[in-house]
Amino acid sequence: MRLQLFLIMPAIAGLAVAETDVHFGVASITSFETARVAAFCSGDASAGRMAEPCLITFLFHPARGGVLKQAIVTLAPGTGDFLDLRGTEAGAGGSPVEIIPCIRVGRGGAFASFQSFDNFTARTRLLALWGGPPDFRPGKGEFAPAGITPFDMARVSAFCSDELTLTGLPAEACDVEFKFHDLSGRLLKQSTITLQPGAAGSLDLRAAEAGITSGRGEIQARMTVGRGAAVGGLRVIDTLSGRTNALANPSSLAQ
Repeated sequence: MRLQLFLIMPAIAGLAVAETDVHFGVASITSFETARVAAFCSGDASAGRMAEPCLITFLFHPARGGVLKQAIVTLAPGTGDFLDLRGTEAGAGGSPVEIIPCIRVGRGGAFASFQSFDNFTARTRLLALWGGPPDFRPGKGEFAPAGITPFDMARVSAFCSDELTLTGLPAEACDVEFKFHDLSGRLLKQSTITLQPGAAGSLDLRAAEAGITSGRGEIQARMTVGRGAAVGGLRVIDTLSGRTNALANPSSLAQ
């Protein structure tokens, strides 16, 4: 794997992590795109100690569970690396395919990012910086308003944790309810699914289902986890190309 620092330096705007799993939620790529998970090993000393090398595992999971691709690297402080997954490797053909990008930091502290870019132009389509621990939990996950046009589709997704519980027991299946509302509070669409540990699911809302036939309209997504622990995400997808134009995690309550 060739080191290309200039491609991953934007991740420094994220948050340093140590000995943890970095989950970006559910994403998707087309056959014309490449997904990239990247890490930059912090060169900053902490608590009077010298910065240490980072042990990094890059992972791509399919939505049904399992592993699509992975690599383990050791990074010297102040350096970075990445792992790419082409859409064809993930099985994308005429339609996009769902993936779960992850990074495991076994030692050291690293800044992490997820990107997708066009195979022909190499231009970045989507950049997500990891900014905190994954919000695997039961209960409700709210998303702030997001805008869509007649050429867009909103997708709210959940990934069911397959990690051991705090008591050391195996993870359980997740019961998840998805909902979309407009800004007047009117329910536009809802669905309830059960996800096995390590699997993902989603609900789509097209603009026409929200009554958006021209211009731009705002919608609000919500997911409720009644059993198990899941992490959610909201995407805005171009209906013509299938490309993801925006990826967001649940919002924090401002008060």
